[in-house]
Amino acid sequence: MINNLLSMKNVNLTDINTIFEKADYYEKALKNGKVIKDLEGKILATLFYQPSTRTRMSFTSAMYRLGGQVIDMGGPKVARTDDYFDESMSDTIKYIEQYSDIMVMRHFQNYTVEKASKITHIPMINAGDGTNEHPTQALLDLYTMTKELNGLEDKVIGIGGDINCRVIRSIVIGLEKFDIKKIIFLLPNGEELNSDILNLLKNTDYSIVHNVERVLKQADILDIIPFELPDFNSAYSEKVDEKPSLENNLIVSKEKFNDKNRIPILSPGPREAELSSDTDDMDNVIFTKQAYNGLLIRMSLLYYFLH
Repeated sequence: MINNLLSMKNVNLTDINTIFEKADYYEKALKNGKVIKDLEGKILATLFYQPSTRTRMSFTSAMYRLGGQVIDMGGPKVARTDDYFDESMSDTIKYIEQYSDIMVMRHFQNYTVEKASKITHIPMINAGDGTNEHPTQALLDLYTMTKELNGLEDKVIGIGGDINCRVIRSIVIGLEKFDIKKIIFLLPNGEELNSDILNLLKNTDYSIVHNVERVLKQADILDIIPFELPDFNSAYSEKVDEKPSLENNLIVSKEKFNDKNRIPILSPGPREAELSSDTDDMDNVIFTKQAYNGLLIRMSLLYYFLH
């Protein structure tokens, strides 16, 4: 058993299958209305140095559903990490370790969560570190793909969005552990894979397309994120009045589907123009089911580290 989840590189296929199997168990338990007390008496600490909605709340819900409790740092603006005292992250970690059994941390600097894991003696889970990785998002996306496709063996996986995104990086690392057939990357016209992603694609065939209809025709599933992302190496990204318009060839919209290409569509969120709201009534657009799967995966991870 690993001590921390800092990267998708930390887990092998056996670990992943173990996490998926426990998630399946929790899905059935919740469906049957079972009261779960697997982590009763345990406390999760959430330390988010960047904004978060889905990751923070799903981890909180996961811990409560397991019978545990949650304490939250509340973000740098209400903690002693960004005021007059400017408390060091190292001191913050040392204090919070005394109050909790496990920590989930998001930070705007690459590898900071890894550094924090070396300060504490309790398990640490990476909830996104700069532009580096977001391993729990990758696990829940892979879990959703596995459930929707009845396994990933010999499957063609479509991935669209900002190729520099930490979610895509973690998903690619994860897909490398499965015997998939191919990854199809949907990128803007003229854009290619960066060297970082290319170095990760050691065992997997891939191709690049610049039209979403080609992905819908060739892939078994599509996971799409925004093509324009804020700077994840900043603590906070200010809201802007206008964003660049997205080319129609990159937008998943209702008109792009027909009877032969209604493949499952995933979206880690936040959703922008890349996934049109006119698809919300389509059964194959499953980002809400994906979010629920995230709850199950995070329940499984907390159990994995604490039970």
